[in-house]
Amino acid sequence: MQITEGKKREFFSTYSLQRTAYSLSRVRYARGVTLIELIVFIVIVAIVVVVLAQAFSGTGRGMATGKMLTAATQAGQQRMEVILAQVRYLRSTAGFSGITASNYDPCPPVGSWANQSCLSGSSTVTSSVDFSSNVCGAGAGTNCFQVTVSATDATASLGSPVKLIYQVWNY
Repeated sequence: MQITEGKKREFFSTYSLQRTAYSLSRVRYARGVTLIELIVFIVIVAIVVVVLAQAFSGTGRGMATGKMLTAATQAGQQRMEVILAQVRYLRSTAGFSGITASNYDPCPPVGSWANQSCLSGSSTVTSSVDFSSNVCGAGAGTNCFQVTVSATDATASLGSPVKLIYQVWNY
């Protein structure tokens, strides 16, 4: 290795005898990272990791609520479809006046045997019917009744149940 004198001390590579890109003064200042800088970096990265972990855990809790809401809604929609199929059948066989509070829903109450179309998975589904006059808002004496299906999740953590309301008109 040869060293030349002057303002800048440059050194030659031993392989090619060409000047290298660095001068000796630059080599002196390129010492790496100090321990304090390394500790500061580790602290900053630790804070960022903790914040990201909390953000992802909050998202995970929200996904569980969305899953329960979706399951309850689908169970309610399934029950409403069963009820509407029963109403169409009764309308075709007994007429609109043959639909009553005791036969509009083919699913038995919770706790007794239920056929496959009445199963609601992990949700609890109930239905009610309102035959009172003007229930559909078109005035008294109209031929209309209103079916309400309520579905709650298995743990009742959604707060209020999902409600589906359908009006059946004699058209």
